[in-house]
Amino acid sequence: MAAITEVTPNLDPDILPGADWGDAYEAIMAHPFATAREAGDCMGRNLPGWMQPMLKLRDGLTSLAGLKGTDELRAQADAGMDAVAFFPIISETDERLVVGTDDKHFDFRLVLELDENGSGQQVLRMTTLLKRHNFGGRAYLAVIMPFHREACRGSLKNMAAERAGLVAA
Repeated sequence: MAAITEVTPNLDPDILPGADWGDAYEAIMAHPFATAREAGDCMGRNLPGWMQPMLKLRDGLTSLAGLKGTDELRAQADAGMDAVAFFPIISETDERLVVGTDDKHFDFRLVLELDENGSGQQVLRMTTLLKRHNFGGRAYLAVIMPFHREACRGSLKNMAAERAGLVAA
């Protein structure tokens, strides 16, 4: 099973100007992705199972505050907006995929980057960047943080397992 390592995030102003919070995780992929978009599609298939009920709960609670929900984001994707999972694509190269959305509590970016370590193995880095706008954004982050960390780790673990299965097949 792939080891998931927490690393220092790059608060790149080209990705999210004014970002004031971030975290990042890395995993070595047994079978490399050809592009970051391929990694994004893999992520969409490999979200931890517990996330769907949690997203429904989140959507119900945050709709009371007028925040965007996953149903709204999925509807945009269904209407033709280029998206990975339910996240709109903001920018894309072969090595980096940036998805996210802006909302009244914070602006959010999820970055998937492909790199190579010194041993010639592919490293997938998942970075979350936020630009918090107000107390609501800071409070929301504090509440979801334990779930966020496990979602990132779990997604990378599931993605690495899928890739390892390709090598074994």
